[in-house]
Amino acid sequence: MSHIIDNKIQNVVFLSGDVHCSNVAKITFSGSEDAEKLKAYSITSSAFYWPFWFADGEPSNFVHDSKQQNDTFVIDNAGKIKMDYTAMNFTQKDNFCQVDVDLPNNRIEVRAIDQKGKLIVKSMLKLA
Repeated sequence: MSHIIDNKIQNVVFLSGDVHCSNVAKITFSGSEDAEKLKAYSITSSAFYWPFWFADGEPSNFVHDSKQQNDTFVIDNAGKIKMDYTAMNFTQKDNFCQVDVDLPNNRIEVRAIDQKGKLIVKSMLKLA
């Protein structure tokens, strides 16, 4: 994260997978004017098949807003630069995520799709 902030890298998107759920998160930085201008996102896609649904936990118990829940991350040694996130659009249904990048309109559309090809949830992420 320090590298992103130090080099003012805009519109970073982290793609990952998790057997428990899919979701998206908006990442924000604070502590300097440059850091506050940056936009970043995390997109997590679920397993297409996960037979142990009973071990998943409940999305309502996950951290959804790190500022509200005192889960802010300190990025630098001086404690000045911080990172927070807001997570949304959780689903625990078996799915995969389709990610479409629309550069002319500065946005990313993320769709969680079930095994039958039906849309579960859609997220629109606005780029800088």
